[in-house]
Amino acid sequence: MAAALLSLLKKENYSEITITQICQEANIARQTFYRHFSYKSDVLNYYFSSRFLDFTEKYPDTENFAENLSNLFSEFPISQDVLILLKKQNIFYMLEESMVEILEYSYRKYKFKTLLGMHEYNSYLKSFIISTIISVLSCWIDDSFKQSTKELADIATKLLSSIN
Repeated sequence: MAAALLSLLKKENYSEITITQICQEANIARQTFYRHFSYKSDVLNYYFSSRFLDFTEKYPDTENFAENLSNLFSEFPISQDVLILLKKQNIFYMLEESMVEILEYSYRKYKFKTLLGMHEYNSYLKSFIISTIISVLSCWIDDSFKQSTKELADIATKLLSSIN
């Protein structure tokens, strides 16, 4: 279903795409859609989640923050084409929302230092990390992918060095 929705996003505005269109594009019945999802946004969330979970299986936490960022940017789980599509459709925020959920799930795999030694600040730290990664990706797209993935990792590492 994700492939169907991504295909439709190339032709139509996200806000105008219906579940019926997704089902037709995917050659499935509406009941099948609703068996797995409630909203079309759930399809994208599932797509992002599955890509990031595959990534975390391939690249387990090294406990080296810079190396983890380098791995993330070297093989970012969402293709450049999809990133561009999300920006053009003004739904890039959905990737950030999904990353927050993914980070909560994968927290055991990718450990982050406790901010200022206080666990109650962990949610701030996670949000800061994700916002930084999303901002770097957004600028990379706006800059037509001119920087290498190593340069992106270096940029993100420098921006996040205060927590490293």
